[in-house]
Amino acid sequence: MLHALGASDKYDLANNQPIYPEGYADSQQVPLYPQHDAEIMAGRRPLTADQTGMPPSLAQCVIGAKTAFEIGWD
Repeated sequence: MLHALGASDKYDLANNQPIYPEGYADSQQVPLYPQHDAEIMAGRRPLTADQTGMPPSLAQCVIGAKTAFEIGWD
């Protein structure tokens, strides 16, 4: 549904890895990994620099700043 509102994918189509920084729920988190939440348009949460996992529930998905801007939530 967010695509219909103008949101773009936030993952690399070649490998399905979230794109840093817009594909990370909290790109300023220290340490960066593991991410607790997933950016909704990335679909996965980064666990390490090269591993991702599906969030356990929709409650662990967030709409990041770029997605919010794209859908007019800014």
